[in-house]
Amino acid sequence: MTKKDILLDQMKACFDEESWFVTVKKALDGLTPPQAEWKTEGNNSIHEIVNHLIFWNQRYLNRYRNVPVTKFDGNDYTFTNESTGNNIGDWKSTVEKLYEVLSKWIENLNEADDTKLESQAIEDQNATWFNVLSNITIHNAYHIGQIVTLRKQQGSWNPQQ
Repeated sequence: MTKKDILLDQMKACFDEESWFVTVKKALDGLTPPQAEWKTEGNNSIHEIVNHLIFWNQRYLNRYRNVPVTKFDGNDYTFTNESTGNNIGDWKSTVEKLYEVLSKWIENLNEADDTKLESQAIEDQNATWFNVLSNITIHNAYHIGQIVTLRKQQGSWNPQQ
């Protein structure tokens, strides 16, 4: 397996190809807006977690494509509707935006070559795009697990979906 194959496998496993864990598509399937906004004390809602995933995946996709990124005010900001450019907070459009950015990652990875994946990803950091993208998929998987846990806590999780 090439580095590209590994990253594509990881990204697809997080997005929509069943593998060792639940995909984000399955984790969000059938979730209503009130369920997406539900939260327990001290935790983020599923909607906020999805905003966070959009923010970081889009930010690194922009960097990968040499699109300038703006500064932001701390990690708490990444959980807000504003961070995704989705100020109205519509749940359906938030989910669509996440699916769009993950699809774009897969498209870009399909076109990647070893030179790109082995190139430096971020100024002043000794990390290649392969390293960064491996961490992005781990980050995505972590938050997918949080989404499933929140759904179990609220009683909206059906593993047979």
